[in-house]
Amino acid sequence: MTFDVTSIYAAIFAIAAVTLSALVSLRRAKHGVSILDGGHVDLAVAIRRHGNFIETVPLALILMAIAETRGLEAFWLHLIGIAILAGRLLHALGLNAHRPADPVKALGMAGTLLPILALAIYLLLSHM
Repeated sequence: MTFDVTSIYAAIFAIAAVTLSALVSLRRAKHGVSILDGGHVDLAVAIRRHGNFIETVPLALILMAIAETRGLEAFWLHLIGIAILAGRLLHALGLNAHRPADPVKALGMAGTLLPILALAIYLLLSHM
């Protein structure tokens, strides 16, 4: 198995993770903060954008890879990968300390969690 589809999204998500990490590092340097956020809201937001990404994307990629080995068609894998990518982008854009209930953030979370749930259900059903 070569993970033809999953590897595309793994590469895209790796670039996104490195970018989000670099943004945290730049804000840490700007504020002279080595751990936590030092009370700087922009740094706290950057930390959570990166953290939320890291908390959800690895599971999504693992499930995508397993689904690919179980025979899920490329069309569905791409649809899921695009949905998760869009979800992560929307979530990051909607994550704002001044608007904690931003609907863009909620849409982004749904765009991430629903495809993960769909993959989990597919994997469970693929054993029946």
